[in-house]
Amino acid sequence: MAKTERPEPLAVSLLLTLERLVYGQSPDAPGAAWCPDTHATASTGDVDLVLNMTDAPSTERTLRPVYASALTEDAAIAELLAGRIPSIGFLDSNESAPRIFYAAVERPRVLCKALDNLGARLETIFIKAVADIAAGRPLAGQFGPLTTPPAIGLTAAITARAKTALTSLASKPPHWFVGWRVTHNDRVTDTLQLPARSWTRLADDGARFFADPFLFEKDGRTWLFLE
Repeated sequence: MAKTERPEPLAVSLLLTLERLVYGQSPDAPGAAWCPDTHATASTGDVDLVLNMTDAPSTERTLRPVYASALTEDAAIAELLAGRIPSIGFLDSNESAPRIFYAAVERPRVLCKALDNLGARLETIFIKAVADIAAGRPLAGQFGPLTTPPAIGLTAAITARAKTALTSLASKPPHWFVGWRVTHNDRVTDTLQLPARSWTRLADDGARFFADPFLFEKDGRTWLFLE
């Protein structure tokens, strides 16, 4: 397959580059820029199914990714910058409408991370679709519309995301931690009030959050478990 000739808008490309530097992202992450293997050789034999990730035409049965009811990733980027979670799916060349799915996005306000979530979910969608076609099963997903991708002109949104990324470099974000204390007939479950003092903070390495603690008592010893 040939790499698509449709480039990312410059502002979006710069934002993604900044976010990947600030938040960290491997070149192999699902949402990272797609780089076809230049050393791979094209198959010359007959094929049953083509997964077309580009604009290149194909005469065989083809599955193409669909983002926010459009055939280009720009539509997903426009939706994310507008504060919405885009639908994803695929278009089977044997059908007239795309199959649509909805994915959970953990960090929708960080574009590179949101694209990671969408890319990972899209991968599982393609795997299932290929397996269903091979087994002769009906394809999953509801039919949806296919539209022309919108132009990405959300300058204010792109600027705001860039400011967020830069701010995270210059400031330390809030850090959750676990605290413990010895009670004296003043358990929170009894008083329904959270004491402001007498807590001892459980030390952590600062690189991760401790959360959801619970106690376990055995043989006269109390153990604290947490995530």
